[in-house]
Amino acid sequence: MQVKIHLKKWEVIKKDEIRDPILSGEYTVNIGESVIASQSFNGDYGGKKFPFSGELVKKVSDLESEILKEIQDTLS
Repeated sequence: MQVKIHLKKWEVIKKDEIRDPILSGEYTVNIGESVIASQSFNGDYGGKKFPFSGELVKKVSDLESEILKEIQDTLS
């Protein structure tokens, strides 16, 4: 799986309350041609929701319990 970050747009902004100019813009995180997340500089975060099957959620929950037990055993 190849993940890439693409700079979609950017600009230099000069605000009265900030002495130095700042960069502003947006970038996306892509897997292949699909955008899986995007973020604006100093802005909101956007993303896609990925539905998972009940079977996979159960496997992940079981694994989470095993990891937690391992950590607790190591720390005790």
